[in-house]
Amino acid sequence: MITKLRYAEKHLHALLSINKWVFPTGSSSNATATSGNTITPTSPAIPPETEVTGELADFFIDLKSSFEMLGQVTNLVYFDQPLNEADVSFFIIVGLMKIRKPHGALTAHLYSILDAQWFKDLGDFRERAYHQRDILWEIFMKHSNVQATVYPQVLEISIQDNPNSPTFTQNRTVKNFCLPLLLSSLSAIDKSFEIIDREVKNADKIPV
Repeated sequence: MITKLRYAEKHLHALLSINKWVFPTGSSSNATATSGNTITPTSPAIPPETEVTGELADFFIDLKSSFEMLGQVTNLVYFDQPLNEADVSFFIIVGLMKIRKPHGALTAHLYSILDAQWFKDLGDFRERAYHQRDILWEIFMKHSNVQATVYPQVLEISIQDNPNSPTFTQNRTVKNFCLPLLLSSLSAIDKSFEIIDREVKNADKIPV
């Protein structure tokens, strides 16, 4: 689980480091002006499109996988007869916790994760990333002045509004969308282990 979280953090760091990626001379000729000095490149030369797409896809896949690992831990710790590893999913485990430990603190917490909009967004983008690996994105750049000879400074990457829409109207940048997903996931998993640790130490008092 920690490995998956670290991988997700690594992918996010690469995407947030977009300002360090250099666009070659002439790349501005591939850009179209939008508003003010901000432009959107139609085909940025560096980094390759597959690199950005791959980092985005792997970010969503690895981050969601950390919750599948949380499901595996819960399965082993809380169930007298654990499911086979291949049969475990986070969604299934949360459902079983509701049946077997309906009044438990961990059960309530896991359900709060399932109900959270950020987790639903993560799940939706993970599905597209896993099955199609074509998260749509744009890079926004800014010129000191709009001249083709000026090197553009890359600002950040924005991604599509949702996995089923090719639009970019919600200003979902890596910084204001993906970073909060990572932070919310870290907080949710950290709290899960706090509860597990507390309940394991008081195993005879775990609500059933």
